[in-house]
Amino acid sequence: MKDKMAVSRMLVMVALLVGCAIPAFAQLTIDQILPANLPTIDGDISEWTSLGDPDLTQAQFSSTTGAISGPVPEDDQKVEVWLGWSAEEDLLYVAARVTDNSHLPSSNPSSPWNGDAIEVYIDADNSGGMYDGSNPHAQQIGLAADPAATAAIVPAAVIEVQSAVKVEGGVYIYELAIPAWDVVEGAGAAHDFELDQVIGLAIVFDDFDVGVSGHNAFNGLNGPIGAWQDSDQLTDFQLIGPAEPPVIAPPVAPPTVTGGFYNQLRVMTSSAPRRGFAMSSGPVGGRAELTSRSKPTTLQLKSWGEIKAQIEERE
Repeated sequence: MKDKMAVSRMLVMVALLVGCAIPAFAQLTIDQILPANLPTIDGDISEWTSLGDPDLTQAQFSSTTGAISGPVPEDDQKVEVWLGWSAEEDLLYVAARVTDNSHLPSSNPSSPWNGDAIEVYIDADNSGGMYDGSNPHAQQIGLAADPAATAAIVPAAVIEVQSAVKVEGGVYIYELAIPAWDVVEGAGAAHDFELDQVIGLAIVFDDFDVGVSGHNAFNGLNGPIGAWQDSDQLTDFQLIGPAEPPVIAPPVAPPTVTGGFYNQLRVMTSSAPRRGFAMSSGPVGGRAELTSRSKPTTLQLKSWGEIKAQIEERE
């Protein structure tokens, strides 16, 4: 993308001239989702939260128009985004959890961006350039914060976008599965997602509040509001392989106490041919392997009260 490269070179030259450093940002990535783990588009965020932390958080978003300019306070709107892609399905997956202090979705299903909504913009081959936001293969996809809403592509979509919305109090859950299309200057063509490919992507959350005329915030990942027709303003994301599953340490159970005694069993003596002693602990009623010099012996662990009762009975 020539325009992006030109801007980068200009920033480096400015940094050298004024003697300051431009911070380096890590390449943003999207993990591949294997067929067995593909999410169901139903508004249930648990499939995503179980994978770990969100890929994008509030600190990476900023409002470029509306009553708020710059970072949006979390008590006004807080966004969390999970991303994934599928080589087999040729789909980009987007899930978002938005905490909002005011629920005002658009009443017009063809223009969800006139109320609380999510917008997704894709430049599948990352070629940049202007595009027609109202093309049937439009890169602009909008979904209102309304469980009855469907993803709107103006005027009539010829590609199928799966979408679901769930609203619980002041929390909106968005889920989308989006086919890959390359769209520049009104022409659309199917595109195959591939490993290590870099795509252009933007995600924006429209925020409307009571008493505010128009947008309260246009909380976007990148660029000014003109990103809806200029794909040079989208952010680069690299499609990478599957993420390592999170390592969850098993819970450590405290010792069980029965009758005031810990369930610890000591074998201090043994009959021939077994010699020596062993010590073990475990839940009452469980079993323990006690190792002797001859061969292992399996004993059932009992509470001190049970052992004492057996001794008294034998006496």
